[in-house]
Amino acid sequence: PNCPSVVPSGQLQLCRGKFRNFRAPGVFMCATRAFACMLMMCHTHANMIFPPMYHVLGPFVYGGRELSDPTQAFTTDETGVPLDSMLPSELGDNGTVQWAAVSTDEKGQLSYAFPDVRWNIVTVPYGEIAIEVQGWALGVLSVPEKTEEGEGGDTEAFLLHLGGMHVLYLDGERIYGDPYESGYIKQHVDLSVGNHTVAIPFLGTKGVQFSLTLEPVLEESAALDVLQHDVVMPDLVDGFLAGSVSRSSESQTGSAASGMTPDDEDVPRKVLREAYASVAVRNRRDQWISGVRLTAQSANGCVVGAGPALKRSSLPALQIAPKATRPLDLLLRQTRQCPPCPSPEEACTVNVTVVVYADGEELARGDLPMRQLAFSFDLPGSRGYKFTFLDADESVQYAAAIPPSLACPAPEGCAVLVATHGAGVEAGDWAWTSSFSRQQHAWVLLPTNRRSFGYDWQGPGLRNALLSIQALGNRGSCPPGVPPPQQQSDANRTTAGLRGGAQHHEDSARGGCAPGWGADVTRLLYAGHSMGGHGCLVLSTHFPNHMLGSACAAGWIQSEMYPPSLLRTDFSLGTPWLNSVLGSAIGEYDVAYYLPNLVGLPVIVRMGAEDDNVPPYNLLRVARILEQLAHNQRAVQVSEVPGQGHWWGGVVDDATMQQFYDKHLHPDAQPKLQDEFVIQGMNPATHGGRAGIRVMQLLIPYRGSRVRVNTTASPWTVTTENVRRIQMSGPHWGRDPAGPARQVTVDGALVTLQEGGALVCAPSAERTGCDWQVDAPDSRWTRTQRSPETYGPAAQVFEGPVVIVYGNQSWMQKAARDVAQDLYVQGRWGVEIISAQEFVSSARVRISGSTSDAFEGCDANLIIIGDPYVNAAAGALERAWQEHLPPTALVRFHAPGGFNIGQSIFTDEGVGLHMLSPIPTTRRSTPRLALLVAGTDSKGTRLAAGVFGGNRGFKSGMTIPDYMVLSESFTWGGDQGILAAGFWDNHWEPSLLCGTIGPALQKRAYEGNSYAYTTGRAIS
Repeated sequence: PNCPSVVPSGQLQLCRGKFRNFRAPGVFMCATRAFACMLMMCHTHANMIFPPMYHVLGPFVYGGRELSDPTQAFTTDETGVPLDSMLPSELGDNGTVQWAAVSTDEKGQLSYAFPDVRWNIVTVPYGEIAIEVQGWALGVLSVPEKTEEGEGGDTEAFLLHLGGMHVLYLDGERIYGDPYESGYIKQHVDLSVGNHTVAIPFLGTKGVQFSLTLEPVLEESAALDVLQHDVVMPDLVDGFLAGSVSRSSESQTGSAASGMTPDDEDVPRKVLREAYASVAVRNRRDQWISGVRLTAQSANGCVVGAGPALKRSSLPALQIAPKATRPLDLLLRQTRQCPPCPSPEEACTVNVTVVVYADGEELARGDLPMRQLAFSFDLPGSRGYKFTFLDADESVQYAAAIPPSLACPAPEGCAVLVATHGAGVEAGDWAWTSSFSRQQHAWVLLPTNRRSFGYDWQGPGLRNALLSIQALGNRGSCPPGVPPPQQQSDANRTTAGLRGGAQHHEDSARGGCAPGWGADVTRLLYAGHSMGGHGCLVLSTHFPNHMLGSACAAGWIQSEMYPPSLLRTDFSLGTPWLNSVLGSAIGEYDVAYYLPNLVGLPVIVRMGAEDDNVPPYNLLRVARILEQLAHNQRAVQVSEVPGQGHWWGGVVDDATMQQFYDKHLHPDAQPKLQDEFVIQGMNPATHGGRAGIRVMQLLIPYRGSRVRVNTTASPWTVTTENVRRIQMSGPHWGRDPAGPARQVTVDGALVTLQEGGALVCAPSAERTGCDWQVDAPDSRWTRTQRSPETYGPAAQVFEGPVVIVYGNQSWMQKAARDVAQDLYVQGRWGVEIISAQEFVSSARVRISGSTSDAFEGCDANLIIIGDPYVNAAAGALERAWQEHLPPTALVRFHAPGGFNIGQSIFTDEGVGLHMLSPIPTTRRSTPRLALLVAGTDSKGTRLAAGVFGGNRGFKSGMTIPDYMVLSESFTWGGDQGILAAGFWDNHWEPSLLCGTIGPALQKRAYEGNSYAYTTGRAIS
């Protein structure tokens, strides 16, 4: 009865004082303030509320991870909703598309394939994978009046769930969806009776499909929801926690230990095992919840825990943003072995009760399952086990591990088969763990990519894989999950000493490992399927230093080929040079360019001949390039299986694949050292080198580098291209302290290596170019120059702990919360959000006087929203640049409303700045980064905030270099709106060799020795 009728098409209606004649079937729209008013009938189903229909505009071409939306050229609405009835699109007849009314099904799902579009005009020349589209869907959620007695109030609480899309706008406010349809990523909303407008910017493949529902909240009194389906918990193996807690992290867990349980007398005094855990909680309130802490205890009392396990010394007490979801970490400890499962032949579940407090008040509790299993690992449905560790951002993540079936004869332990999963696959699920047989002499390690879709094993996903390897074999310690020797129950192991002794028990508790159980992470074999096939290629080509072999299945070469980026609309208006600069931001993950690093190493590629998901072309091309480089048509073992598609049983471990594993995971197998080899790459941040030789710095950043090595000569000869710093370490470069120092010939110069093996090509006083000489071993150069930890691009800020510091304008806090929520949805981040005023106080950042160590107390990477005039942290950072870096480094802000990069000045309204910078300090040993989001005014800053915090969020494959200066046309024209873009040089200065500097400099006047400049056209 509260749902209004649909207004007839074309009828002129008044809408809050404004009107528009909108000719779309069954819908009337008109512009109102920041949104549109749409009237249609409401619908409910099984207590769910959802729109019975949407009006859909599209399709428009979407070329893969681009940020531009063609519709934004035709709207002035603040949320971006296009209001015209017809818009241009190359996918529509006569080059136009219109709004279409589409009904939802009985569960609120919209599915629409744009039946009037002639898809063959694109699929014939470009293939099915090229049909990625974007558009908008508009609908109405209508909240009926409450009818039950005793109910009242102006609003009602709901859980909103948007399945299949990234964001929506509800009455103009952005809310994050559940793009991968996990089912648990929802948001609490309080809605009044009546109609509420919904706008959804969608992405799809040859159509659009999503569902939007409102579910009434029954228990309105609770402040938090504990999400039992979003938990990272270690397994119990033979009654012992499986986790990796490094010593460097233990030093930060004092606050957790002191709060292990509500009563001090319950704190365990003797700890046998420790492991990290994490549980996501959802804030129901429209206000911040501060002073958050957690306790945990298993039902059988053998495990207790507390959180937060890690406390940033530079921040106040842990807090949760309004209506936000974030994971909270715990440190679990046990003083005794947990009792076994009722049946040793089956896995069982141990409930762990987690209680969440805020300022001493209990806000929520939940019973979370912890799996327990026997170390035999042959139980049905329990292949392998999960262990936890801290990722690069210090969030708690897990990996699955399958131990070898036979004892490892080598004292260092068994080799490790690292297997990266495909899109949508959960690393610890039986479907993936059962795809690999237990190897006789190797561990199988299954990292997560942070979530099942994650980051394509690039950026944070790559770091996740590397840190899981480190956690499995950390400093030669016992792999997490291996029980004390007397508890090891695998009957296949007969090595002496495996089964007993108090001494062995103590060694295991301290991290030592009995013979036969170690994981040797200097002997690795990479494998993976689909998206994980690409991950396998990335690991193989970027980190061949310890590689025994590469076995990638159904993988793609680079994101520009999957899907093809040639259809991207945002590159259309850019110069070839600008497009190449942007493409260089993801060039480090073009595995074809890195293939020379694999020449001479064992490689098998596996694919189904009928794979229509990832075409066999990708890996067949890899094989062809490698065989050309090796001048050997048998250099790569190609296994293309007739009649098979993308996946089939045995794709990663049938007889062919297992034969490859057996050969190269043999206990005697070692990484091969060729007589001659090449180390080729673009970014030192993601290149592990080979034979102990690693590039640390390029002459010109983000241009290709190459090192050629000849090991037959004595000493070894090394020739370099575009390399400024290299490091030579490891077994090939070590020496007996009493023996002679190791020498090497680099570009014709004989150099005697010192401790650390660091070399630098210093400017020559006698000739053009530089001369190789021994570099200082203390790495002090990293404080003022770019190093692998700070080499960018802008997304590198996410490869460490992240704190978002927002300025004093009203919209900035919500922008910070949007970025944090996106990071949680995509990669399960727990990001801290803090105002600039709080940050400069709690982090002990000096905002006046000496700035030598202004950021000494900063122990995280920062995302700073606002320029120095609205954000004190940005002001302190700029002063630190001025003291530590060259005068022309980075950016200089002047009177509110302008900034300059080098001599290029930007003062126009609405210009945004998105840039990476170091956080200079003379004392902190770990380099930290800042991502500064600013502009000439509030409009420009909001534009820049949309790069990583917009409707797309932060994903892998985004072509975002170190810095970009943007105008409003960036939202619809991509390159058209980029005024400057590129990479800083080694001293953090702008350079035309690394990008575009910005507007042309036109001499206006000459006064003494100074010039004044005005903005001209952008130049490359």
